[in-house]
Amino acid sequence: MAELSKIISMQSTGEYISRKEGLDLALMLAEKAYEIHPNLAETNTSLGLALRNKSDTATSEKLYLRAIELNPNYTPPYSYLSFIYLFQEDYEREIKIIEQCRKIDPTSKSLAYEHVVAYHVANRCDKSLELLP
Repeated sequence: MAELSKIISMQSTGEYISRKEGLDLALMLAEKAYEIHPNLAETNTSLGLALRNKSDTATSEKLYLRAIELNPNYTPPYSYLSFIYLFQEDYEREIKIIEQCRKIDPTSKSLAYEHVVAYHVANRCDKSLELLP
């Protein structure tokens, strides 16, 4: 875990790494966590996010779906999955996944915002307006 030690020491000195180095490091650490705990929703989500940041959305989607299967009450993979569907312009799937997530956490303001945006980009402004406070 020399990489993790490097990050901790960089924080104390105020040093920074490049975006590419950061993404590479995040992927490496997420892969190690996944190797240790492949059946945790959190490790599947972390690896999915790291891979999405490397433009591997197909594997990312599978990992988010696996995370949801492992822990249906853990909301981050729903949100990340909705963004994949948004960029694929698969608005119905995006809306469906956000609605599932909102049932788990109906008070989340960020999920409420994602819900409004999902309907808006799907050209369903009437539904979008209904969700506004």
